[in-house]
Amino acid sequence: MLPGVLRDGVQLHVLYWEGDCKETYFFEPEDLLKETKHKDGPGRCFCCGHVAETWRQRLDNMQSTLRMCLDPHSSMFRQDVASFHCLSPKMRMSYSLRQFYTYLRAIGAAATVTENDVLGTAMAVERAELNASACGIEVQNWNGVQASDPRPHEQWLQNKVQDMNEAAKSRGGSSIGLLLDKDGCEVSSFGTSLPMFAVPPEPIREVLILLGGPRGIESEELVRLMAIFSGAGTWTGPGFTQGLMKIRLPGGLHHSCVALNDLLSFHDKGYLIPVVEDYKGLGEARHRVKSAAMNSAITAWATSSLPAKSKCEALQRFAWKVQHSCLDRADSSSNQRWAVVAGDEEPATPNEVSSYLDKLQATGQFPRDTPWRSQWRLTMCLEAIEPARALKVLRECHRRSLKAARCGAEFHPWEELAFDLDEALRSAPSKKDRCPRDVRSALLKARAEIEVAEEEEDLFPDADMMLLLGELPCEQAAQLLQNCCSNPQESMLYLSHSIANAIMRHQGGLEADLQLRLAIKAFLNSAEYEGRDEEAYEKLKQTCHKPRRQRWFQPPEQLALGDVPRTVPEPLPVGELPGGSDAETKPPKVIRPPFRAKAPAAAKAGAKAAAKATSKATAKAAAKSFATAQAKTLAKAQAKTQAKAQAKTQAKTPLKLAKAQPKASAKAETKRKLPLPKKLQQPPPPKRSIWLPRLQKEGREGREVKIVVVVPANALAICHLFSLSSLMAMELFCSKISSDAEGAWLDKKLHLRRCLIQTERNEDIGGPEDQIIALSSLPEPVATRYYRMKRKMEKIRDAALDRLEDLRRQKLIEAGIGLEQIENTRRSGRRSSQLALADGDDVPHQDDEDDRIPTSSEMATIIVNRVQLQRMLDEDPRLAEICSSDKAVDVVRRFRVDQTGDDPFEVVARLQALGFFELRGERFFGDACPHQASVAEKLNAIESIATDLAFDEVETLRVMSQELHSALTESQKEWRAELLSVLQLASLLSNALIDLTKKIEQVQLNHTELAIRAAPLTIGKK
Repeated sequence: MLPGVLRDGVQLHVLYWEGDCKETYFFEPEDLLKETKHKDGPGRCFCCGHVAETWRQRLDNMQSTLRMCLDPHSSMFRQDVASFHCLSPKMRMSYSLRQFYTYLRAIGAAATVTENDVLGTAMAVERAELNASACGIEVQNWNGVQASDPRPHEQWLQNKVQDMNEAAKSRGGSSIGLLLDKDGCEVSSFGTSLPMFAVPPEPIREVLILLGGPRGIESEELVRLMAIFSGAGTWTGPGFTQGLMKIRLPGGLHHSCVALNDLLSFHDKGYLIPVVEDYKGLGEARHRVKSAAMNSAITAWATSSLPAKSKCEALQRFAWKVQHSCLDRADSSSNQRWAVVAGDEEPATPNEVSSYLDKLQATGQFPRDTPWRSQWRLTMCLEAIEPARALKVLRECHRRSLKAARCGAEFHPWEELAFDLDEALRSAPSKKDRCPRDVRSALLKARAEIEVAEEEEDLFPDADMMLLLGELPCEQAAQLLQNCCSNPQESMLYLSHSIANAIMRHQGGLEADLQLRLAIKAFLNSAEYEGRDEEAYEKLKQTCHKPRRQRWFQPPEQLALGDVPRTVPEPLPVGELPGGSDAETKPPKVIRPPFRAKAPAAAKAGAKAAAKATSKATAKAAAKSFATAQAKTLAKAQAKTQAKAQAKTQAKTPLKLAKAQPKASAKAETKRKLPLPKKLQQPPPPKRSIWLPRLQKEGREGREVKIVVVVPANALAICHLFSLSSLMAMELFCSKISSDAEGAWLDKKLHLRRCLIQTERNEDIGGPEDQIIALSSLPEPVATRYYRMKRKMEKIRDAALDRLEDLRRQKLIEAGIGLEQIENTRRSGRRSSQLALADGDDVPHQDDEDDRIPTSSEMATIIVNRVQLQRMLDEDPRLAEICSSDKAVDVVRRFRVDQTGDDPFEVVARLQALGFFELRGERFFGDACPHQASVAEKLNAIESIATDLAFDEVETLRVMSQELHSALTESQKEWRAELLSVLQLASLLSNALIDLTKKIEQVQLNHTELAIRAAPLTIGKK
């Protein structure tokens, strides 16, 4: 029996049949390159080392189905799912999920199992890069095996069935195979997690679930698999103890991953195994009759017209009747299944206790309203008791809860369980280092003594470490932590590796532990070979997020020239591992299916492609070497020229300063400040932007280019205009390159600068009158944006001028010219700045100055250039939306206002007096002039036009109104008819009451008359 498998628990095994390829599925033996052709299966990327193209052979669906076996409450695999097998006629992959998870934790994989973890590890096992017992994955290839009957995969499946039968027999139970089929028995236990009929003496302990890939299972293969499960074939051995059962899930057909997830969800709720046991106990026919009777009874109860109270009373009477009938047979043999198994004192782990409690709560046998982990008393008791004793108490409490439910007695499971645990601790206190509380204390002590980095605290939290230690018995976990405390120089990574090795030894034995140690060492050696840090944490952290193999940080020469090699160079040897075995061995040769292309054609195509790539690389290398030599020569000449100019300037500077010293001293006495050069006194006028056309061999003279240099914000942006003749040196250099490759290279470089160099048409430039516009004529957002940008540019200019002034002063000070005058000027400047800082309350903030809106007087004196406006429209699309155009010429023409200073009314009167008027570019003279009186007459004529509007009735509204009217009329008629019938019935009732009253009155009169007549007779007798 495997560790962690409870005696009364059910172990599930998943068999995934992959029939996408008629022959088999397989991995590519070599890494996948960019130009790799004839790829038949998934492979490993030559660059990053991860699995690539998993859609081949539909192994992406297989790995998704395997990941459905993860526990929804933690990062581990489910405790009740033991293994996962992917089977095909020529290949098999088997995953021992518990050992596989231990391996992933040992190498520091992420908490979430990925596609690369599932398929990449199996690929490493197939290539003999990793031992199967180290990771719990077995890969078996039957390509070279001769055909036989039964076939190799069928022989393996028969052995698997026999192993499951023996495992179930060792735990006093039986085994069964489940096949998802659309015609099978539906999984529905009507909300109960217990069998509805007598439990067989050998309950089900081992279950094999058969699933198919996206294309299902072939009919001929399905017949042979069913024969193996049931043992009905002449060539097969004995099948499962309980044979084969076909089941189906509600909702129709599903993908294998969805179907497995639903099936495991039903199992978590306790609905799967009871249905299987009832099916096998009753047989197929009787089970169908039972299901039909239950469905009809529940349907009749749900659709009955009885009130809710009556329905509840009916259910209570049914339950009371069944419970009273079971009072005399409370200790029947059917209860022996839930009793504590004799000699059930095997070492247990804390995770097994947690799994058992989760199962009881998920199946509804213990209340689900409050999770058991949130109950402080129960949690403290489970922390202080040995896991083996806790399991024994749990089984006994479970048995008593079933007995109480069967007899109708009141029972509170959580309170009773906590009381039983308290009694167990009072009767016999737990031994030292045998309970989870001692393990937690040892972990805290180990953390305190081991130097833990801040990053390791996040990488190895206490919750994850306790979950990992929960796979071991408490005694082994505490001993392991104590041994780590004796070596405080070790890190938390070493501790996690030690825990993983102990778990592997506990689950798979010494051989599995040894192989895992070798795998961990090889993994760390490969991480060190990749050039990462030597610290254990750095190795773990980086290998979690980076490829697990060599990366080409420095590609070879042929890769730089564009020629991708057909084969990947072998990585450097890792070295001899302990035990005398090498880290790498030669992988077995894979026989490809016969339906692929022949080898000669592939070799011919490969040789042709290699020759073409070699010639191309040679041409590129020659061009590159020539360009490099020319660039070096030009750079050397420029450096030499600059060195000569700098030396000449340094030699002349002292002479110039010595000659200028007496002149500057004389000027300093009369002038407080030297004037700035003329170029710096006034900013340069705005230049007209002319765009650089594409370089051509003809028509290059007379054109100008504009080069825009983008520099950081703290530097100066210089826009320099120069003619195309200044590029003749580069043009001559380019003309020396005669090949077409160099010309294409130049065109590409110029094409990359299309964002900085563009052309402008004449219609976009406009005439001389369209080049400027007053800032006050533009819309307010545009004017505000221009004003703020202008202020920003002025500040940059002022800062540059100040910097030049400081440099000039520093040079004069170094030369000793006007030192006293400069110092006095600096002192006065400091004094004025201090006074300005003292009165800083009246000075507005710099940000407020930049963000304020300019006044009308400020905008009236500012003229905006068309080039500046076009730049603003190109940079901000919102301004183009405001101006309704992205062309500066159109904006200028639209918003320009000719201001002459004359009164507009006087201008109109003067034009009328002269008999001249201009309207939209057309001139009118004499009687043809549209005078103000004629304009007024036209306006009156327009206003006198009748504005009464009439709309026709919409057909849709008319039809709707008619329908509404007819519906209301019909309802009124029905209401009147009903009211009339009510009145008629009331009239009939009134008439009947009147008749009844008359009859009663007649009876009263008759009674009085009879009394009067009988009175003398009575008196006479007296």
